Amino acid sequence: MIKILSGANAQSVIRGEYFVNADFGYGNGTSFVISNTGEDVAQALNIPFSAFPGEGYHFVFFRTRDSNGLWSQTTRRLVQVGQNTADATAVRGEYFIDEDYGVGSGTTFNINPSSSDIAQGLTIPFNAFQSPGYHYVFFRTLDIENTWSSTARRLVQVDDQLGEVQIANVEYFFDNDLSFGSNAALVLTASSDSTWQILIPPTELPQKPNWTFANDSLFLRVKENTKTSWGITTRVEQLVCSAPTDALISGPSLVCNGESASFIASADSTNNSTSYSWTGPGGFSASEANSGEVASEGTYTCIISNGVGCTVSVSHELHFYLFTRPNISITGPTAKGLGETVNLIAVIENAIENYSITWLKNGIPFFVTTPPGLSASYNKGPEDNDTITAVLGNSTGVPCYPNDTSAFLEVHLTPSGTWLKEEPRNLSIYPNPASTFTTISKCDLGSAILSIYNSQGALMKKVLMTDCIHLLSTVDLPAGLYVVFLDNKMGNRTKQLLVID
Repeated sequence: MIKILSGANAQSVIRGEYFVNADFGYGNGTSFVISNTGEDVAQALNIPFSAFPGEGYHFVFFRTRDSNGLWSQTTRRLVQVGQNTADATAVRGEYFIDEDYGVGSGTTFNINPSSSDIAQGLTIPFNAFQSPGYHYVFFRTLDIENTWSSTARRLVQVDDQLGEVQIANVEYFFDNDLSFGSNAALVLTASSDSTWQILIPPTELPQKPNWTFANDSLFLRVKENTKTSWGITTRVEQLVCSAPTDALISGPSLVCNGESASFIASADSTNNSTSYSWTGPGGFSASEANSGEVASEGTYTCIISNGVGCTVSVSHELHFYLFTRPNISITGPTAKGLGETVNLIAVIENAIENYSITWLKNGIPFFVTTPPGLSASYNKGPEDNDTITAVLGNSTGVPCYPNDTSAFLEVHLTPSGTWLKEEPRNLSIYPNPASTFTTISKCDLGSAILSIYNSQGALMKKVLMTDCIHLLSTVDLPAGLYVVFLDNKMGNRTKQLLVID
Protein backbone atom coordinates (compact mmCIF):
# COMPACT_ATOMS: atom_id res chain seq x y z
CA MET A 1 0.00 0.00 0.00
CA ILE A 2 1.27 3.47 -0.81
CA LYS A 3 0.19 6.90 0.38
CA ILE A 4 -0.13 10.09 -1.61
CA LEU A 5 -0.66 13.49 -0.03
CA SER A 6 -2.89 15.70 -2.17
CA GLY A 7 -4.19 19.23 -1.87
CA ALA A 8 -7.09 20.79 -3.80
CA ASN A 9 -8.85 24.12 -4.06
CA ALA A 10 -12.48 24.13 -5.22
CA GLN A 11 -15.97 25.34 -4.42
CA SER A 12 -16.45 22.60 -1.83
CA VAL A 13 -14.55 19.37 -2.46
CA ILE A 14 -16.75 16.35 -1.76
CA ARG A 15 -15.02 13.36 -3.41
CA GLY A 16 -12.15 12.32 -5.65
CA GLU A 17 -10.97 9.60 -8.01
CA TYR A 18 -7.62 8.12 -9.03
CA PHE A 19 -6.32 5.86 -11.80
CA VAL A 20 -3.01 4.17 -12.48
CA ASN A 21 -0.96 4.79 -15.65
CA ALA A 22 -3.96 5.42 -17.99
CA ASP A 23 -6.82 7.92 -17.70
CA PHE A 24 -10.21 6.41 -18.67
CA GLY A 25 -12.09 9.72 -18.47
CA TYR A 26 -13.80 11.84 -15.84
CA GLY A 27 -15.93 9.78 -13.48
CA ASN A 28 -14.37 6.45 -14.57
CA GLY A 29 -11.53 6.24 -12.03
CA THR A 30 -11.47 4.60 -8.61
CA SER A 31 -13.48 6.81 -6.27
CA PHE A 32 -12.27 7.88 -2.83
CA VAL A 33 -14.00 9.83 -0.06
CA ILE A 34 -12.92 13.28 1.11
CA SER A 35 -12.95 12.98 4.89
CA ASN A 36 -12.95 16.73 5.58
CA THR A 37 -14.91 18.48 2.86
CA GLY A 38 -14.28 22.15 2.21
CA GLU A 39 -12.58 24.61 -0.10
CA ASP A 40 -9.06 23.41 0.78
CA VAL A 41 -8.34 19.76 1.57
CA ALA A 42 -5.16 17.86 2.37
CA GLN A 43 -5.41 14.19 3.16
CA ALA A 44 -3.64 10.90 2.55
CA LEU A 45 -4.72 8.73 -0.36
CA ASN A 46 -4.18 5.01 0.31
CA ILE A 47 -3.95 2.83 -2.82
CA PRO A 48 -3.77 -0.97 -2.39
CA PHE A 49 -0.87 -2.88 -3.93
CA SER A 50 -3.32 -4.89 -6.06
CA ALA A 51 -4.31 -1.73 -7.94
CA PHE A 52 -0.94 -1.72 -9.73
CA PRO A 53 -0.03 -4.07 -12.60
CA GLY A 54 3.24 -4.98 -10.89
CA GLU A 55 6.21 -3.75 -8.90
CA GLY A 56 8.30 -0.82 -10.06
CA TYR A 57 7.53 2.76 -10.99
CA HIS A 58 4.01 3.78 -11.97
CA PHE A 59 2.15 7.01 -12.58
CA VAL A 60 -0.80 7.72 -10.30
CA PHE A 61 -3.29 10.35 -11.48
CA PHE A 62 -5.90 11.87 -9.18
CA ARG A 63 -8.47 14.66 -9.20
CA THR A 64 -11.32 15.93 -7.04
CA ARG A 65 -14.93 16.96 -7.64
CA ASP A 66 -16.74 19.86 -5.97
CA SER A 67 -20.34 20.37 -4.84
CA ASN A 68 -21.24 21.91 -8.22
CA GLY A 69 -20.27 18.71 -10.03
CA LEU A 70 -17.09 20.21 -11.53
CA TRP A 71 -13.78 18.32 -11.64
CA SER A 72 -10.40 19.82 -10.68
CA GLN A 73 -7.33 19.61 -12.87
CA THR A 74 -5.71 16.17 -12.96
CA THR A 75 -2.52 15.77 -10.91
CA ARG A 76 0.15 13.15 -11.71
CA ARG A 77 2.62 11.52 -9.32
CA LEU A 78 5.38 8.98 -10.03
CA VAL A 79 5.42 6.31 -7.32
CA GLN A 80 7.54 3.28 -6.58
CA VAL A 81 5.62 0.09 -5.82
CA GLY A 82 7.00 -3.00 -4.12
CA GLN A 83 5.51 -5.86 -2.12
CA ASN A 84 7.76 -5.07 0.84
CA THR A 85 6.97 -1.37 0.78
CA ALA A 86 5.44 -0.35 4.10
CA ASP A 87 4.70 2.84 5.93
CA ALA A 88 8.03 4.19 7.11
CA THR A 89 8.94 7.41 8.81
CA ALA A 90 10.77 9.89 6.57
CA VAL A 91 13.84 11.23 8.38
CA ARG A 92 15.45 13.57 5.84
CA GLY A 93 15.39 14.65 2.23
CA GLU A 94 17.62 15.94 -0.52
CA TYR A 95 17.20 18.15 -3.55
CA PHE A 96 19.24 18.97 -6.66
CA ILE A 97 18.86 21.50 -9.43
CA ASP A 98 18.63 20.72 -13.16
CA GLU A 99 20.80 17.57 -12.95
CA ASP A 100 20.69 14.49 -10.71
CA TYR A 101 24.11 13.41 -9.40
CA GLY A 102 22.79 10.22 -7.84
CA VAL A 103 20.96 9.10 -4.72
CA GLY A 104 22.54 10.64 -1.62
CA SER A 105 24.50 13.25 -3.61
CA GLY A 106 22.01 16.13 -3.42
CA THR A 107 21.65 18.96 -0.93
CA THR A 108 20.03 17.57 2.22
CA PHE A 109 17.18 19.09 4.21
CA ASN A 110 15.58 18.03 7.50
CA ILE A 111 12.09 16.61 7.97
CA ASN A 112 10.35 18.36 10.86
CA PRO A 113 8.90 16.40 12.43
CA SER A 114 9.74 12.95 11.12
CA SER A 115 6.61 11.24 9.79
CA SER A 116 5.30 8.79 7.20
CA ASP A 117 3.12 11.58 5.78
CA ILE A 118 4.77 14.97 5.41
CA ALA A 119 3.78 18.33 3.96
CA GLN A 120 6.29 21.12 4.54
CA GLY A 121 7.83 24.01 2.70
CA LEU A 122 11.26 23.74 1.11
CA THR A 123 13.29 26.99 0.96
CA ILE A 124 16.18 27.01 -1.54
CA PRO A 125 18.63 29.97 -1.46
CA PHE A 126 19.02 32.09 -4.56
CA ASN A 127 22.74 31.29 -4.89
CA ALA A 128 21.95 27.58 -5.29
CA PHE A 129 20.88 28.36 -8.85
CA GLN A 130 23.40 29.11 -11.58
CA SER A 131 21.39 32.06 -12.94
CA PRO A 132 17.98 33.74 -12.81
CA GLY A 133 15.31 32.21 -15.02
CA TYR A 134 13.57 28.84 -15.14
CA HIS A 135 15.10 25.76 -13.51
CA TYR A 136 14.03 22.24 -12.58
CA VAL A 137 14.19 21.30 -8.89
CA PHE A 138 14.25 17.57 -8.04
CA PHE A 139 13.72 16.23 -4.53
CA ARG A 140 13.24 12.92 -2.67
CA THR A 141 13.09 11.63 0.91
CA LEU A 142 14.83 8.89 2.90
CA ASP A 143 13.00 6.79 5.53
CA ILE A 144 14.25 5.07 8.68
CA GLU A 145 14.71 1.83 6.71
CA ASN A 146 17.22 3.68 4.53
CA THR A 147 14.93 3.51 1.48
CA TRP A 148 14.65 6.48 -0.86
CA SER A 149 11.31 7.62 -2.26
CA SER A 150 10.67 8.27 -5.95
CA THR A 151 12.06 11.54 -7.25
CA ALA A 152 9.68 14.46 -7.80
CA ARG A 153 10.33 17.35 -10.20
CA ARG A 154 9.11 20.96 -10.19
CA LEU A 155 9.72 23.81 -12.66
CA VAL A 156 10.44 27.07 -10.81
CA GLN A 157 11.22 30.67 -11.76
CA VAL A 158 14.26 32.19 -10.08
CA ASP A 159 14.68 35.96 -9.64
CA ASP A 160 16.99 37.83 -7.29
CA GLN A 161 14.22 40.44 -6.75
CA LEU A 162 11.49 38.03 -5.80
CA GLY A 163 9.54 39.04 -2.73
CA GLU A 164 5.89 38.68 -1.82
CA VAL A 165 4.22 37.84 -5.10
CA GLN A 166 1.18 39.94 -6.02
CA ILE A 167 -0.42 39.08 -9.32
CA ALA A 168 -1.53 42.19 -11.18
CA ASN A 169 -3.04 40.83 -14.38
CA VAL A 170 -3.40 37.74 -16.50
CA GLU A 171 -3.48 37.17 -20.23
CA TYR A 172 -5.03 34.25 -22.04
CA PHE A 173 -5.31 32.81 -25.50
CA PHE A 174 -6.95 29.87 -27.25
CA ASP A 175 -4.55 27.63 -29.22
CA ASN A 176 -2.71 30.54 -30.91
CA ASP A 177 -0.20 32.57 -28.82
CA LEU A 178 0.27 36.14 -30.13
CA SER A 179 3.40 36.52 -27.93
CA PHE A 180 3.88 37.83 -24.39
CA GLY A 181 1.67 40.80 -23.59
CA SER A 182 -0.15 40.66 -26.95
CA ASN A 183 -3.06 38.43 -26.00
CA ALA A 184 -6.37 39.30 -24.35
CA ALA A 185 -5.72 40.41 -20.77
CA LEU A 186 -7.71 40.85 -17.56
CA VAL A 187 -6.81 43.08 -14.63
CA LEU A 188 -7.01 41.25 -11.32
CA THR A 189 -7.85 42.72 -7.93
CA ALA A 190 -6.20 41.65 -4.71
CA SER A 191 -7.18 38.22 -3.37
CA SER A 192 -6.77 37.20 0.28
CA ASP A 193 -6.11 33.54 -0.58
CA SER A 194 -4.16 34.04 -3.86
CA THR A 195 -6.96 32.54 -5.92
CA TRP A 196 -8.95 34.28 -8.64
CA GLN A 197 -11.96 33.54 -10.73
CA ILE A 198 -11.26 34.22 -14.41
CA LEU A 199 -14.40 35.24 -16.34
CA ILE A 200 -13.90 35.35 -20.09
CA PRO A 201 -16.66 37.23 -21.95
CA PRO A 202 -18.42 35.37 -24.80
CA THR A 203 -17.11 37.93 -27.31
CA GLU A 204 -13.55 36.79 -26.60
CA LEU A 205 -14.23 33.11 -27.25
CA PRO A 206 -12.98 31.63 -30.53
CA GLN A 207 -15.17 32.69 -33.46
CA LYS A 208 -15.04 29.50 -35.45
CA PRO A 209 -17.56 26.80 -36.38
CA ASN A 210 -18.34 24.09 -33.85
CA TRP A 211 -16.22 25.64 -31.12
CA THR A 212 -16.74 23.97 -27.75
CA PHE A 213 -15.11 24.18 -24.35
CA ALA A 214 -14.28 20.47 -24.49
CA ASN A 215 -12.32 20.52 -27.79
CA ASP A 216 -10.25 23.72 -27.55
CA SER A 217 -7.33 24.62 -25.30
CA LEU A 218 -7.09 27.67 -23.07
CA PHE A 219 -3.66 28.96 -22.00
CA LEU A 220 -2.97 31.42 -19.16
CA ARG A 221 0.01 33.33 -17.83
CA VAL A 222 0.29 35.99 -15.15
CA LYS A 223 2.46 39.04 -14.41
CA GLU A 224 3.38 40.54 -11.07
CA ASN A 225 2.55 44.14 -10.26
CA THR A 226 6.25 45.08 -9.93
CA LYS A 227 7.60 43.09 -12.89
CA THR A 228 7.65 43.50 -16.63
CA SER A 229 8.18 39.80 -17.35
CA TRP A 230 5.46 37.20 -17.60
CA GLY A 231 5.25 33.95 -15.68
CA ILE A 232 5.11 30.39 -17.00
CA THR A 233 2.41 29.72 -19.60
CA THR A 234 -0.05 27.14 -18.25
CA ARG A 235 -2.56 25.08 -20.21
CA VAL A 236 -5.92 24.80 -18.43
CA GLU A 237 -6.86 21.13 -18.33
CA GLN A 238 -10.60 21.60 -17.84
CA LEU A 239 -12.74 24.66 -18.50
CA VAL A 240 -15.93 25.42 -16.64
CA CYS A 241 -18.73 26.12 -19.09
CA SER A 242 -21.04 28.83 -17.71
CA ALA A 243 -24.28 27.35 -18.95
CA PRO A 244 -27.63 29.11 -18.47
CA THR A 245 -28.98 28.50 -14.96
CA ASP A 246 -32.41 28.03 -13.36
CA ALA A 247 -33.88 26.76 -16.62
CA LEU A 248 -37.59 26.01 -16.61
CA ILE A 249 -40.55 25.54 -18.92
CA SER A 250 -43.76 27.41 -18.14
CA GLY A 251 -47.06 26.02 -19.35
CA PRO A 252 -49.92 23.66 -18.51
CA SER A 253 -49.36 20.02 -17.60
CA LEU A 254 -53.01 18.97 -18.09
CA VAL A 255 -55.41 20.16 -20.79
CA CYS A 256 -58.83 19.01 -21.93
CA ASN A 257 -58.90 16.37 -24.64
CA GLY A 258 -58.92 18.00 -28.05
CA GLU A 259 -57.43 21.28 -26.85
CA SER A 260 -53.88 22.55 -27.50
CA ALA A 261 -51.22 24.10 -25.28
CA SER A 262 -48.05 26.15 -25.60
CA PHE A 263 -44.88 26.45 -23.48
CA ILE A 264 -42.24 29.09 -22.83
CA ALA A 265 -38.65 28.13 -21.98
CA SER A 266 -36.55 30.51 -19.90
CA ALA A 267 -33.26 30.58 -18.01
CA ASP A 268 -30.93 32.98 -16.25
CA SER A 269 -27.57 34.03 -17.76
CA THR A 270 -28.96 34.22 -21.30
CA ASN A 271 -28.17 36.87 -23.92
CA ASN A 272 -28.94 37.86 -27.49
CA SER A 273 -27.01 34.82 -28.74
CA THR A 274 -29.14 32.38 -26.76
CA SER A 275 -30.77 29.70 -28.90
CA TYR A 276 -33.59 27.28 -28.17
CA SER A 277 -34.11 23.82 -29.63
CA TRP A 278 -37.41 22.04 -28.90
CA THR A 279 -38.19 18.37 -29.46
CA GLY A 280 -41.36 16.49 -28.64
CA PRO A 281 -43.81 13.73 -29.58
CA GLY A 282 -44.57 13.07 -33.23
CA GLY A 283 -41.40 14.76 -34.48
CA PHE A 284 -42.30 18.12 -32.94
CA SER A 285 -39.57 20.77 -33.16
CA ALA A 286 -39.29 24.53 -32.62
CA SER A 287 -36.48 27.05 -32.39
CA GLU A 288 -37.91 29.91 -30.32
CA ALA A 289 -38.35 30.40 -26.57
CA ASN A 290 -42.12 30.01 -27.18
CA SER A 291 -42.85 26.51 -28.40
CA GLY A 292 -45.99 27.52 -30.27
CA GLU A 293 -49.09 25.32 -30.07
CA VAL A 294 -48.66 21.62 -29.33
CA ALA A 295 -51.42 19.05 -29.49
CA SER A 296 -49.85 15.71 -28.51
CA GLU A 297 -49.31 14.07 -25.16
CA GLY A 298 -45.78 13.33 -24.00
CA THR A 299 -42.48 14.88 -22.95
CA TYR A 300 -41.33 18.15 -24.50
CA THR A 301 -37.64 19.02 -24.13
CA CYS A 302 -35.90 22.34 -24.77
CA ILE A 303 -32.11 22.66 -25.01
CA ILE A 304 -31.06 26.22 -24.16
CA SER A 305 -27.63 27.32 -25.44
CA ASN A 306 -25.84 30.60 -24.78
CA GLY A 307 -24.06 30.42 -28.13
CA VAL A 308 -20.63 29.24 -26.92
CA GLY A 309 -21.30 25.55 -26.50
CA CYS A 310 -22.73 25.87 -22.98
CA THR A 311 -26.14 24.25 -22.84
CA VAL A 312 -28.80 23.21 -20.35
CA SER A 313 -31.69 20.86 -21.01
CA VAL A 314 -35.13 21.08 -19.40
CA SER A 315 -38.25 18.94 -19.97
CA HIS A 316 -41.99 19.25 -19.38
CA GLU A 317 -44.79 16.65 -19.41
CA LEU A 318 -48.14 17.29 -21.11
CA HIS A 319 -51.18 15.07 -20.56
CA PHE A 320 -54.79 15.22 -21.72
CA TYR A 321 -57.73 14.88 -19.36
CA LEU A 322 -59.80 12.11 -20.92
CA PHE A 323 -63.50 11.75 -20.17
CA THR A 324 -66.60 10.20 -21.69
CA ARG A 325 -69.32 12.74 -22.33
CA PRO A 326 -72.26 12.05 -20.02
CA ASN A 327 -75.75 11.49 -21.38
CA ILE A 328 -79.19 12.16 -19.84
CA SER A 329 -82.63 11.04 -20.92
CA ILE A 330 -86.12 11.27 -19.38
CA THR A 331 -88.74 8.55 -19.05
CA GLY A 332 -92.35 9.37 -18.15
CA PRO A 333 -95.87 9.63 -19.56
CA THR A 334 -96.49 11.61 -22.72
CA ALA A 335 -100.08 12.44 -21.72
CA LYS A 336 -101.96 13.01 -18.47
CA GLY A 337 -105.36 14.32 -17.49
CA LEU A 338 -105.92 17.58 -15.70
CA GLY A 339 -104.81 17.31 -12.06
CA GLU A 340 -103.16 13.89 -12.50
CA THR A 341 -99.65 13.26 -11.16
CA VAL A 342 -96.85 13.18 -13.73
CA ASN A 343 -93.99 10.98 -12.49
CA LEU A 344 -90.63 11.53 -14.24
CA ILE A 345 -87.35 9.60 -14.01
CA ALA A 346 -83.95 10.73 -15.35
CA VAL A 347 -81.61 8.09 -16.81
CA ILE A 348 -77.93 9.09 -16.50
CA GLU A 349 -75.01 7.47 -18.35
CA ASN A 350 -71.24 8.12 -17.86
CA ALA A 351 -71.78 10.85 -15.28
CA ILE A 352 -69.10 11.59 -12.69
CA GLU A 353 -69.98 11.82 -9.01
CA ASN A 354 -71.32 14.98 -7.36
CA TYR A 355 -73.55 16.02 -10.25
CA SER A 356 -77.06 17.43 -9.93
CA ILE A 357 -80.22 17.52 -12.11
CA THR A 358 -82.33 20.67 -12.48
CA TRP A 359 -85.93 19.98 -13.58
CA LEU A 360 -87.82 22.65 -15.53
CA LYS A 361 -91.44 22.73 -16.71
CA ASN A 362 -92.02 25.10 -19.59
CA GLY A 363 -88.73 26.84 -18.74
CA ILE A 364 -89.50 27.30 -15.05
CA PRO A 365 -87.50 25.25 -12.50
CA PHE A 366 -89.63 23.23 -10.17
CA PHE A 367 -87.25 20.66 -8.64
CA VAL A 368 -83.52 19.83 -8.13
CA THR A 369 -82.29 16.29 -7.46
CA THR A 370 -78.92 14.77 -6.64
CA PRO A 371 -77.96 11.07 -6.71
CA PRO A 372 -79.38 8.70 -5.74
CA GLY A 373 -82.55 10.73 -6.27
CA LEU A 374 -83.23 10.83 -10.03
CA SER A 375 -87.01 11.34 -10.10
CA ALA A 376 -89.41 14.28 -10.03
CA SER A 377 -93.19 14.71 -10.16
CA TYR A 378 -95.84 17.41 -10.57
CA ASN A 379 -99.61 17.68 -11.13
CA LYS A 380 -100.77 18.21 -14.72
CA GLY A 381 -102.21 21.67 -15.26
CA PRO A 382 -104.50 23.04 -17.99
CA GLU A 383 -101.69 23.71 -20.47
CA ASP A 384 -102.07 21.71 -23.66
CA ASN A 385 -98.36 20.82 -23.72
CA ASP A 386 -95.76 20.72 -20.94
CA THR A 387 -92.14 20.76 -22.06
CA ILE A 388 -90.08 19.04 -19.36
CA THR A 389 -86.33 19.72 -19.33
CA ALA A 390 -83.73 17.93 -17.21
CA VAL A 391 -80.33 19.67 -17.13
CA LEU A 392 -77.27 17.75 -15.92
CA GLY A 393 -75.11 20.07 -13.78
CA ASN A 394 -71.30 20.25 -13.69
CA SER A 395 -69.50 17.84 -11.38
CA THR A 396 -67.68 19.71 -8.60
CA GLY A 397 -63.94 20.21 -9.16
CA VAL A 398 -63.73 18.13 -12.33
CA PRO A 399 -62.03 19.86 -15.29
CA CYS A 400 -63.17 19.53 -18.88
CA TYR A 401 -66.66 18.43 -17.79
CA PRO A 402 -69.68 19.70 -19.80
CA ASN A 403 -72.42 21.53 -17.93
CA ASP A 404 -75.02 21.89 -20.68
CA THR A 405 -76.20 18.30 -21.21
CA SER A 406 -80.01 18.33 -21.32
CA ALA A 407 -83.00 16.12 -22.14
CA PHE A 408 -86.60 17.03 -23.15
CA LEU A 409 -89.99 15.35 -22.79
CA GLU A 410 -93.40 16.61 -23.98
CA VAL A 411 -96.40 15.89 -21.72
CA HIS A 412 -99.77 16.59 -23.37
CA LEU A 413 -103.19 17.12 -21.81
CA THR A 414 -105.53 14.21 -22.59
CA PRO A 415 -108.79 14.97 -24.52
CA SER A 416 -110.85 13.99 -21.46
CA GLY A 417 -109.36 16.87 -19.52
CA THR A 418 -111.33 20.12 -19.25
CA TRP A 419 -109.55 23.43 -19.13
CA LEU A 420 -109.99 27.09 -19.88
CA LYS A 421 -107.54 28.66 -22.30
CA GLU A 422 -105.33 31.13 -20.45
CA GLU A 423 -104.43 34.57 -21.65
CA PRO A 424 -100.81 34.91 -22.78
CA ARG A 425 -98.42 34.97 -19.88
CA ASN A 426 -95.52 37.32 -19.44
CA LEU A 427 -92.10 36.39 -20.81
CA SER A 428 -90.17 34.10 -18.42
CA ILE A 429 -86.35 33.67 -18.23
CA TYR A 430 -84.54 31.16 -16.00
CA PRO A 431 -81.85 31.05 -14.78
CA ASN A 432 -81.30 34.81 -14.63
CA PRO A 433 -78.44 35.71 -14.15
CA ALA A 434 -77.10 33.02 -16.55
CA SER A 435 -73.55 31.85 -17.22
CA THR A 436 -73.83 29.11 -19.85
CA PHE A 437 -77.53 28.77 -20.73
CA THR A 438 -80.98 30.09 -19.90
CA THR A 439 -84.50 29.00 -20.76
CA ILE A 440 -86.87 31.44 -22.49
CA SER A 441 -90.57 30.60 -21.92
CA LYS A 442 -93.52 32.37 -23.55
CA CYS A 443 -96.26 29.87 -22.61
CA ASP A 444 -98.67 30.70 -25.43
CA LEU A 445 -99.44 29.18 -28.78
CA GLY A 446 -97.85 30.11 -32.04
CA SER A 447 -94.36 30.98 -33.14
CA ALA A 448 -92.45 34.11 -32.13
CA ILE A 449 -89.30 36.04 -33.05
CA LEU A 450 -86.83 36.16 -30.16
CA SER A 451 -84.23 38.98 -30.32
CA ILE A 452 -81.36 39.69 -27.87
CA TYR A 453 -79.97 43.25 -27.67
CA ASN A 454 -76.97 44.46 -25.65
CA SER A 455 -76.97 47.61 -23.50
CA GLN A 456 -75.91 49.73 -26.51
CA GLY A 457 -78.90 48.53 -28.56
CA ALA A 458 -76.90 46.23 -30.85
CA LEU A 459 -78.64 43.03 -31.96
CA MET A 460 -76.63 40.05 -30.63
CA LYS A 461 -78.95 37.08 -31.40
CA LYS A 462 -82.19 36.48 -33.31
CA VAL A 463 -84.01 33.13 -33.38
CA LEU A 464 -87.45 31.76 -34.28
CA MET A 465 -89.32 30.19 -31.34
CA THR A 466 -91.74 27.53 -32.52
CA ASP A 467 -92.22 25.88 -29.13
CA CYS A 468 -93.39 27.12 -25.77
CA ILE A 469 -89.79 27.28 -24.48
CA HIS A 470 -86.37 27.82 -25.98
CA LEU A 471 -83.03 26.83 -24.44
CA LEU A 472 -80.70 29.74 -25.20
CA SER A 473 -76.91 29.34 -24.97
CA THR A 474 -75.14 32.35 -23.43
CA VAL A 475 -71.58 31.02 -23.77
CA ASP A 476 -70.89 33.32 -26.72
CA LEU A 477 -72.35 36.43 -25.03
CA PRO A 478 -69.93 38.66 -23.10
CA ALA A 479 -70.86 39.30 -19.48
CA GLY A 480 -73.30 42.17 -19.20
CA LEU A 481 -76.95 43.29 -19.24
CA TYR A 482 -79.15 42.38 -22.24
CA VAL A 483 -82.74 43.00 -23.35
CA VAL A 484 -84.79 39.99 -24.49
CA PHE A 485 -87.50 41.09 -27.03
CA LEU A 486 -90.31 38.67 -27.98
CA ASP A 487 -92.60 39.45 -30.94
CA ASN A 488 -95.59 37.31 -31.98
CA LYS A 489 -99.26 37.62 -32.77
CA MET A 490 -100.04 38.10 -29.09
CA GLY A 491 -97.94 41.26 -29.01
CA ASN A 492 -94.48 42.39 -27.98
CA ARG A 493 -92.85 41.60 -24.66
CA THR A 494 -89.44 42.48 -23.20
CA LYS A 495 -87.41 41.35 -20.24
CA GLN A 496 -83.85 41.98 -19.00
CA LEU A 497 -81.22 39.20 -18.95
CA LEU A 498 -77.96 39.38 -16.99
CA VAL A 499 -75.08 37.25 -18.32
CA ILE A 500 -72.21 36.51 -15.93
CA ASP A 501 -68.87 34.71 -16.29
